[in-house]
Amino acid sequence: MMHHRMINICCLAGLSLLGLGCSSQIKNELTIRKASDAYPNGQKKFDGKFLECVRNDTYVPELLIFEKKKFGKWTAYNEDGSILETREYTSNVEDCQTAILKQGAWKYFNHEGILYLTEHYRNDTLMQAEWEMYEGNSPIGTVFKSDIHVDSMVYLHDKHTGSLLNNASFDQYFFKPILIVNDGQDQIQSLIPFWYSPDGATPDYYHPYRSVEDVPQHFRQDSSFHALNGQVGLVLFLDVLKEKYQSSNVTTNTDVDYTEAIQSRLNQPLEEGQHYCFHVDIRLSEHAGCSINQFGALLTQEAVSFDRASTLSTKSISFERPLRNTDHWETLCSTYTARGGEMYLTLGRLTDVSDTKVIRREPKSNSSLDVNRAAYYLIDHVELYPISLVIVIVMSLP
Repeated sequence: MMHHRMINICCLAGLSLLGLGCSSQIKNELTIRKASDAYPNGQKKFDGKFLECVRNDTYVPELLIFEKKKFGKWTAYNEDGSILETREYTSNVEDCQTAILKQGAWKYFNHEGILYLTEHYRNDTLMQAEWEMYEGNSPIGTVFKSDIHVDSMVYLHDKHTGSLLNNASFDQYFFKPILIVNDGQDQIQSLIPFWYSPDGATPDYYHPYRSVEDVPQHFRQDSSFHALNGQVGLVLFLDVLKEKYQSSNVTTNTDVDYTEAIQSRLNQPLEEGQHYCFHVDIRLSEHAGCSINQFGALLTQEAVSFDRASTLSTKSISFERPLRNTDHWETLCSTYTARGGEMYLTLGRLTDVSDTKVIRREPKSNSSLDVNRAAYYLIDHVELYPISLVIVIVMSLP
């Protein structure tokens, strides 16, 4: 969860923003206040103090800048009064010019008040944090994070599936096997190991121990559902221009695009000329507002990155067909002949929106995070492994 400094630009006593009657002589006025936000039930949201500073704008002295800066120890609470987070900032503050930095121990708790992560800061520098890794209820490793050293990992997992991917089924996750409800604003690398967001977007992670705030269960569990199975949720198209075609069921051309992708590093480079089998399970959320006809995989020698407001328009493996199953998982499967040296796999729509067919549908339930306006898919069981022989069977149908 990111907290942003609040900045308001205005004049005192309702005077014009053009500066009529605004003083240009204010240097720095400092007021210390206590947090006062509360939940509807009266439970306070925070304990802490902040500086309320007033200063003249650097470039337009007639304008006054109002700033709120947290300092000292802050505690955030759940609605039931249990602790959600504790954070520490610079505590000795003389005036608004004092640099306020992250200090000491920052602690994170789930909605039941159970501690799952501690970060240690000194002068805004992360000194140490241990991200525990689990599969099911079993610990499988730890990632040691620090701003002063390269991150390191102890990985105890010894399951060999023949796949070239780690955490191919998304069953491995960070932090303790307790229920943690995310706000949907985290990138995938802060939720699960071995996968990350190449576009700066925020894919979601679902697991019996992980959920997203105000997002209902995407479909009913079926007989193929594993008790401790994890999935990744991706927005493959966001209906940002819904009003332009609200009366139509189909659109193929929009002016604005948003899509999400994930990427992982392979265990070893692909061999030139070798045939590989790729498959992934995919399923449309019952709460999605539309479906599309595109999904792809890209294999590259180097990691790729791109703007989350656009998409890569290139694929190594392409699936172009309606993807609208909400009642069961659909397996997408294909073969790939390596050029040699490929080390990274990227998954997503990977097709320009102008080449994408979008079909409107009625969501089953209301959901936050724009799920009702999106082609929102869950993916699972990503596999990539070498095959020794490719047999092509040609059948003549009567």
